[in-house]
Order: sequence, then structure tokens, then C-alpha cells
Amino acid sequence: MMKALQRHIIFAAIGGVIFFILLGLASLHALDKWQNSYRLQIVHSQAKYVQQVFDKLLVDTQYQHGLFLRQQVTSYNPAHLEADFTLCFSQPERTKCAISPTSMPAQFDSQQLERKLIQVVDRYNTDKVGIVQLAKQQIAIVAMSYQNEQAFIQGYLLPHQGADVTVEPFQIGVHTNAYVTADLINPQAKWAIPVAVAPFSFYAQPVVWLAGLICLLSALMSFYIYLTHYKKSRQSLNRLTAEVSNIKANDESTQQVGSYQVEGVGELAGSINGMLEELFAAKEFNKVTLNSIGDAVITTDLNGIVTYCNSTTFKIIKAAETDIVGKHIADVLPFVEPEDSKRLRHALRDLVKNAEQIDGASERCMHRINRELEVLYIEKHITTLRNPAKELVGTVMVLRDMTQSERLRKKLNFQASYDVVTKLLNRHKFEEMLNESVHNAKMEQRSHVLCLIDLDRFKLINDSAGHAAGDQLLYEVGSIFRSYLRKTDVCARIGGDEYGIILFDAHLEHGLTIFEKILSQIKEYRFIWGGKIHSIGASFGITQITSDTHNAAEARREADAACYMAKNIGMNNLRVFDVNNEKLNNHHQAPRWAARINDALVNDKFVLFFQRINPTCGKSEREHIEILLRMQDKDGILLSPNMFLPAAERFRLTPKIDRWVIKRVFRWISSRPQLWQKVTLSVNLSGESLNDEKLFSYIIDLHEKIGFPPETICFEVTETAAVANLVVGRELITKLQAHGFTFALDDFGKGFSSYSYLQNLPAEYVKIDGGFVKQMTENVRDREIVRSIHQISAVMGMKTIAEYVEDDSILEALREIGVDYAQGFGIQKPAELASFIPIEQVLNEAEVET
Repeated sequence: MMKALQRHIIFAAIGGVIFFILLGLASLHALDKWQNSYRLQIVHSQAKYVQQVFDKLLVDTQYQHGLFLRQQVTSYNPAHLEADFTLCFSQPERTKCAISPTSMPAQFDSQQLERKLIQVVDRYNTDKVGIVQLAKQQIAIVAMSYQNEQAFIQGYLLPHQGADVTVEPFQIGVHTNAYVTADLINPQAKWAIPVAVAPFSFYAQPVVWLAGLICLLSALMSFYIYLTHYKKSRQSLNRLTAEVSNIKANDESTQQVGSYQVEGVGELAGSINGMLEELFAAKEFNKVTLNSIGDAVITTDLNGIVTYCNSTTFKIIKAAETDIVGKHIADVLPFVEPEDSKRLRHALRDLVKNAEQIDGASERCMHRINRELEVLYIEKHITTLRNPAKELVGTVMVLRDMTQSERLRKKLNFQASYDVVTKLLNRHKFEEMLNESVHNAKMEQRSHVLCLIDLDRFKLINDSAGHAAGDQLLYEVGSIFRSYLRKTDVCARIGGDEYGIILFDAHLEHGLTIFEKILSQIKEYRFIWGGKIHSIGASFGITQITSDTHNAAEARREADAACYMAKNIGMNNLRVFDVNNEKLNNHHQAPRWAARINDALVNDKFVLFFQRINPTCGKSEREHIEILLRMQDKDGILLSPNMFLPAAERFRLTPKIDRWVIKRVFRWISSRPQLWQKVTLSVNLSGESLNDEKLFSYIIDLHEKIGFPPETICFEVTETAAVANLVVGRELITKLQAHGFTFALDDFGKGFSSYSYLQNLPAEYVKIDGGFVKQMTENVRDREIVRSIHQISAVMGMKTIAEYVEDDSILEALREIGVDYAQGFGIQKPAELASFIPIEQVLNEAEVET
């Protein structure tokens, strides 16, 4: 405030100096104008005096002229005249008067003087007074009276006391203050009549004294105003200081200082009020913001005493503000663990002590605190608090309620490792424990037992009673398994109705004893739901994990193969994996077969074979052959389908194989147009392919690109696959038939399906299952089944094909029944499709040879 007042005083002093300078300049200008006006007044009065002299001389001349006119007849004596010379001229003769009052000084040339005066008379012809230069340095005042065409002239040489006038040649630089008149003869020549002006003294003038007095009064008034303003400013500043000091930082209401009339202090008070309003708005914003966040914010001093806390703090700590503010933070937080209070004190002390060495923030820590009847998980984070001078003044602690997050984390951890339905370990955790068991068996020479369990009849209960019943059944069965195990053992649900058990540090005999007890319990178990009693079964596959076990996947496949064999035997069976059991070994090798099948698809290691289908009587219009498939191993040996198709079906690779075969067969027949009207090729479709929604578009697109008559291809679908996919299969058959392809129903009778299915499967051919054909000559029942299938097919307009025709006796029996076609080793053994020759050509070549 004092600095502002000093600046105002300096500015006022500078302004006063500038004002007085301007006032002095204005005063000088006014004095100069006043002096000029004074001089002009003197010159004007002098001019009047000169004019009066001129008028007096003219009057005197007129008088003398009148006197001269009256006394012309008598003598006229001008001796009494004061003029230096007198002349009289008559006009227009311009001659001297008869009686001339001429009086001329001796030094003048009379004739020259007369000529000068005549010039005056000729120019004016009236009464006139003026100055005439008669000769060099001879100047005279000439007064002329003109009456009755006579000019009476009196002249006064200058200087002349009678004239009382001094005339000098006109000079601008000298006579700036003089009466100026023109020459009567030569108007271009001017004469200055000097005027005596009294000397002017600036300091002697009253206006100077007035200006000085004004300056002095102004200085005294300025000093008085300064003293008065300083006193009022000091009083206002003292009152403003008192008002500001009474403003409290924690006051909730908006505080302002009063208004002041003193210039400067009033502006300062307005600035302070504006600043207070901004501070209140910022404080209110910070308060609302802090109370809006979900974290508790607590500030403390350097000793850990609480100085502030937001509203969220009271939600986490059930206490009043008076119970928190003013107390140590370690005593405020209701920790579950008493040691946490001590740790907090040490953390605050270390943070304040080492604030300069570290970044001023502590690590985030998790604590448990009590809130009434529940326990909260709180994440704590502390940072240092500094003032504008960067001095450490306290700490800020943020408490975040992580209870829901902690519960969710535990839930997610549980779900990551446990099954939600059974509360047992899940598949992921089971695989982890299985890997661990194989690892420590190898590294520590330990022995464990692995068992995979597959429930029987679970799907029936789940579908009939509902999923809630199925979940309850899975939970109760899991409880039965867990009740027979040790705490160190592992029990997990690894699939829909599949369980896995690992007995750590157990021999196979010990494991068999436990699993037989569990199996016995499962046999006696009855599941009650909705007032109905259900019984279930289980299939157990067991293998031992030793140091010889290759890896966890190997152990898993062994147990899976054993479980598969147990399930094939029937419900409630138990099998132990035996490497010498061929069926178990084949099933165990299925995953490896799957890898080999994928490799064969990628690298074209499949080979197409064919087998003829000949009519039992006579010749048919088109030769019929079935396309068969073989696979090459790494040594080039051809493997039969029964070695790799089970694995392909298990791992759902048959659709890929079917597409490979279709593509190769289409290419083969398209490159041989000579066979289009002579041969029909039968291509097998698997049950998985029937469910492939994109198979139809694949076949049609491929056929349109390659191009050949569609009746050249006959697709074969097994009875079992067609019945299982009746709706989808019928739709596919109908669409392909509409495009021109033909169909055969393969292995009919094997699935013991009703003959009514033939009505829903519009095939052109029915292939009788070879199981009935190969024994029909020895078994009357098989013969009658073949006859029955043929008769029903004939009634429905379908041709029959008998498989497994291995000798002529079977062929003859088929002729007697009326079966249309025969296929088997008795007709032709399979051969590579690349070596195919039409039967007509074969017969012709045979005739040529004979």
C-alpha cells in the first residue's frame, strides 16, 4: 500500500511540475501578447498625435490660404508663418500666383522644389498633408490647401520644432514599433515615425507575481492534500489490515472486507474481495471435488495429527469429525491387526525424515480395518504436503475402499482354479497339478496315480430333469469323490461329466483300492430330484505316473484310453492302462494319428483306390465303382482306413478328408471326358459332413469350375449317419439330387433302423451291410434279412448293392434273391484309381489276347 501511495505522490509531483512548466509557458505567451498590445496602444496614441499635428498644420495652411485669398489685392506678408517655405500655384496653368508667398531656404533649389510641389498638386488636387522627400536627406512635411483651383502649400523641413515630429527612412529591422506613412510623391517609399516606448520589465509586472503566488499556493495545497491523503490512507490501511487478519481459513461462509472511499485503498479492498471470492470459489470447488470422490482424503501435520478429512472418510471410519481431527492418524484408523498401527507410525516418521531423498510418496499398502460388523480392505497411499516455499508442512493420506475389488479378486482367483458348480478344481488347475506330478515324479523318483472318470447316464438326467438337477448331481458326485481322498490329493471337474483324480505318492494297488470303493459308492448312489429317483454309473480309467512317464499329455492319453475301454465294456467299470493291450494302445495312439492325418491332408499323402460294383446279372448301362482311400506313412506303406478313420472321427477330421476326396475325384473324372457316359463313381460322405452347412455350396462351386455330367458322381451316406442327421441329411440329398447327383444308402441294416426311414431318404441305391451278406449262404436268418432289404428297396424303386461278396456261392445266392449289384473281393480287389481301365476295354483286350 505504501509503495502505491509513493508512486501516486511521485506521479502527482511530476504532474505538478509539468503543470507549472506549462503554466509558465502560457504565462510568458500571455505576457508577450500583453506587451505587444501595450506597444500597439502606444503606437496608436502616437499615431493620433501625429494625425493631430498633420490636422493642425492643414488647418493652419487652410487659414493662411484663406487669408492669402482675401489679401491678394494688397500686399501679403508671410513673415509671421512658422513654415520653412510656402508656395502658391494656380491651375490649370500651373503658374505661380501673382503675389506669391514664397519663402524658400537658401540651400534649396527653387525650381526643383517647385517641381516637387507641382507633382503633389497634380496628384491630389485636394487638401492634403504628408511627407515629401525633396532631396537627399531633405525631408519635409507638406500641407496643401486647394481652393478655387489654387494650391497653397506650406512646408516644414524635418526635424522641425513646429511639426514636433521626427521622420526617418523606413527600416523593418529597426522600427518595428513605429507609425508608418507613405511618401506623397512616391507611394512605394514609406516613412517611419519613431514612437518612444517605455522599457518593459518582465519581473516587475503583476502577472508574474500572480503566477508565482499561484505556484506557491498550489505547492502548499498539494502538500496539504498529501498529508490528508496519507493520514486517511494509513487509517484505511490499518482498518483493512485488521479486517484481513480476522478472516479465518476454515470459515465456511464467504467473507469480504468493507468498502473504502480512499483512492488506492478502495481499489486494494476491491482486489482483496475479488481474490477472496476466487479463493472461496476454489475452496468450494476443492471441497465439493474432495467430497465427491470415492476415496477418503486425510491431511496431517508433520507429527501425524489429522488436520482435515473429506466426507468419504466418515463412510469408511464410522466416527464424527471431532473424533478424527486433532488426533493421530494411527489412533483413528481401526486396524484389524494391531501391528498395522505401529507400522503406520513408522511409515509416517520415515516419510517425513526421508522426504528429500525419495519422491515424497509411500508405497501402496493393503490393510484390513473394522467397520461395525464387517471388515473392509483398504488400500493406503501417503504423499508429502508442501507450502508455496517448498517447505514440508504435512502429509496427505488417501484411503481407497478395495473391499469389493478384493472380494472380486478372490472370486476370480477361485474361478480361475475352481469349478463353480462342484467347488472342485477346474480343468486348468488340474492340468497344472498334473504337470507338477509328472515333473516331481521324474525329478524325485516319486509315484502317483491318475484316474479319469466319465459319468454314465448323466445326459439323460440333465435333459429330462433340467440343468439345475444336472448341476446338483455333479456337485453331489464330486462330494462323493472328495470324501475318499486325502487333503494332498487332487480332485477336479475337467469336463461336462468328466472328473480327474490325482493320488500323490501312491502306488497303483493303493489307488485301485480307493477307486473300487468310490465305484461301489457310485453304484449304490441314488439321485432324487422332483420326486423321482435316478441312478447313475461311472467309467474309471487309471494309469500310473512314474519317472518313465514321458509328459502330462502322455499320462492323460493313457488314462483316457483306459476310460474309453471301460465305457465300451459297459456302465460302472474300471480299467487300468496296459501298454500290451492292443485296443487300449490304438485308442491311446489316436492323437498321434490325428497329427498324421493333418500332415497327409497338407502334403497329399492320401491315395485314391477303386473297387468295381458289378451287376449280378447281365451288363449295366454304366459301370459303377466305389472310391476308396489309403494313406501313405513315412516309409511309403499304404495304410487301410480302419487304422486312421477312428482317429479322424474322434477328432472330427472326416469333413476335411471328405473334401479332399471330392476335390481329387472331380479333377480325375473331369480330365477323362471319355468316361462321362460310361462310369459312375461312388464317393463316401461321413456323418460330420452331413452337418456341414457349407458342403453343398462347396460341391456345387467345385463342380461348376471343373465341369462334367453330375450323374457321373454317386454320393454314399451310411445308414447310421443318415438316420442320426435325418433332417439335415434329407435336405442335402434332395438339393444335390436336384443338381443331378445320385445317392446310395450305405451299410443299410447295420443300425437296425426301421424300413420307414427309406421313405425319408430318397436314395437311388441301397447298399446291404456286408455283415449279413458274407454269412448268408450259411445262415438262413442273414439270407432272409438280405431278401427283405432287397424286396423293400425294390418296392420303393431303389436298386440294391450287396457288399462283402467274396465267392461265387454268395454271388449265386444274390442272383436268386434278385439283388442288382455285387461288390467285394470276389468281384475285384481294390486297386489304385490311377490304374483304372473301363471293364469294356478290359474285356476287349482279353478277347484280343485269346
